[in-house]
Amino acid sequence: VGTYCIELVKCDCPTFLFCCYRPPQQSMAIFLSSLRESLDHLTHRNANVILVGDFNAQHTDWRSLDANTAAGRSLAGFLDDEGLTQIVRDNSTRHSPCGRSSSLLDLVIMTQPFKSHNLRILPPISDHCPVLVDLTIYPPHFSRSQCSYVLDFTAVDWPAVTELIG
Repeated sequence: VGTYCIELVKCDCPTFLFCCYRPPQQSMAIFLSSLRESLDHLTHRNANVILVGDFNAQHTDWRSLDANTAAGRSLAGFLDDEGLTQIVRDNSTRHSPCGRSSSLLDLVIMTQPFKSHNLRILPPISDHCPVLVDLTIYPPHFSRSQCSYVLDFTAVDWPAVTELIG
């Protein structure tokens, strides 16, 4: 079981890259609870999030070749709740050693301020194919109503104000 997090610093927009692995036998509920706890620490920072790795979950929302699994349904619900998007589509990333089945298990999940370019599934390493994706990071969008101004009265030239008013 493993989840690693790396902070990428770009402009004023912190971005966190999580590398995840959920073994097939691990409870998805426990995995998602741990992941949610990690994400909760970042929400106050208005951070961008990228989750990559082998989640061992299949769901038709990301065009898995197999039917939905319980783990896939749980993960899809988590993504909806957290406002995250899974972007690997139409490809399998894991092939059985005998070539009898294939699945889309290796996912790239992210918040919205990203634009993906040239997502590719590379030739296999062991029974999994690496996913290569180029990302352009955009700063988060702020509306004017989210901005505030702070007046620093200690920096005022009070004699000049008095002269201007007087």
